[in-house]
Amino acid sequence: MTSVMNRRAILGLVAASPFASVAIVRAQTQKVRIAAVPTDSFGLAFSAQDNGAFAKAGLDVELVQFPQAGPIANAVGGGAVDVGLADPIQLAQAVIRGLPFRYIAGGSLYSSKAPTTQLCVQQGGAIKSGKDLAGKTVGVYALGAFPEYATRAWLEAQGVDISTIKLFEVPSGSMAAAIARGVVAAGVVSEPFLSQAPAVGVVPFAKVYDACAPSFYNNGWFVTTTWLQANPDLAHRVVTAVYDTARWAETHHADTLQILAKYGKLDTVAAAHMNRAVWATSMNVDALKPPLALGWRYHAMDRQVAVSELVAPSAR
Repeated sequence: MTSVMNRRAILGLVAASPFASVAIVRAQTQKVRIAAVPTDSFGLAFSAQDNGAFAKAGLDVELVQFPQAGPIANAVGGGAVDVGLADPIQLAQAVIRGLPFRYIAGGSLYSSKAPTTQLCVQQGGAIKSGKDLAGKTVGVYALGAFPEYATRAWLEAQGVDISTIKLFEVPSGSMAAAIARGVVAAGVVSEPFLSQAPAVGVVPFAKVYDACAPSFYNNGWFVTTTWLQANPDLAHRVVTAVYDTARWAETHHADTLQILAKYGKLDTVAAAHMNRAVWATSMNVDALKPPLALGWRYHAMDRQVAVSELVAPSAR
């Protein structure tokens, strides 16, 4: 059974009692609860479940499905899930606030050669260059997180006065429709929605993540230090399963697309030609540095955070 939390439920989860009523996808008995989002850059856990990697590692897993990644850190911090995915800026912000989060494995990698996230605009619309966005509303799927800061950096590199831009949060799955209706002049769209955007007259316009670096970690697998200290063997098994699945996914794009489509209710024909996420098969701490530098540049953090503060010793 698959249940998806809607935006109202997410807001209630974060603002009121964050961890009281999260819907789950059950598999056997509860031993490890892992968060997953039905997008290519956050959905490897679905493949690990369906291809048997979790079972092979001796794990009984509950997948906790979120429609977007923002609330995952709150869920891990509150004990609703054991393992989640978060971008480096998110994790650094949490660590600064005193939350004992640590990465145990590398997640998905952004690649400029095959970007899974781009800024999009209306096809044939008024936006022809970055400067045309001055004074306009631009959509990002997470304010106060990496998508916002990468977009700011790209706009500034285009000579746009950021003070004239209104940044508006729109879920990635709704972004193309918001652009098509003119709710936002441009918006950051990620796969699998990016490849489906042309169907509603919305096209890729700029690789805004390139303003950070040509390649870096979009996210990583993290836990609390308390859970890690109590469950080192479970953590090791999770890492084994996700890295095994990452290697499997490299040569099984059709299979992973079918799995993602099952959980995300996607049109596999429309999504068949999308750029696919690249998943880490080991921890590369240097790939965490560009997002952290970007977050510091835009004052997303009260202080600079060293990679060693974010990565568990066992993962280095």
